This record gives sequence, structure tokens and C-alpha cells, in this order.
Amino acid sequence: MTVGVPTAVHDSGAMYYYMALACVRTGQNSCALGYLRNAMNEGFIEPEKIASDRELAALRGDPGFKKLLAEETSR
Repeated sequence: MTVGVPTAVHDSGAMYYYMALACVRTGQNSCALGYLRNAMNEGFIEPEKIASDRELAALRGDPGFKKLLAEETSR
């Protein structure tokens, strides 16, 4: 997904992070993972912070979440 409105990189990273939180709250884990990847790519949040974020606790058992963190940590 892309952002249709021009925004600063940090602002779009924040938007992706908050969209990920919304997806987690509605049980859409794969959606959340995509937004988290985008937020990290924009430099908004680090993998370590995502791993410890209580609002993302529902993702901790998800293999895709573990893979995402591993990929981002190895960069």
C-alpha cells in the first residue's frame, strides 16, 4: 500500500505504525505485519521497540512477526 498524500518520511512511518496497531486490534495480523514493515523501512521504529511494544503483544506468537523482526535485526 502507498500513501496518496505527500508526507514527510517520519510522518508516513508514524502513519504506518498506527495503522499496524489498528490492524492488531481487529485481529488482522498479516495486515499489521505489512504496516510494521513499512514503518521500519521509513525509519520510524526499531525492531527492538516493536518486540517490546505491549500493544503488539498479540503478534508475538505469529511466525511472520518473528521473521519480520529477524530480518530487520539482521540489516
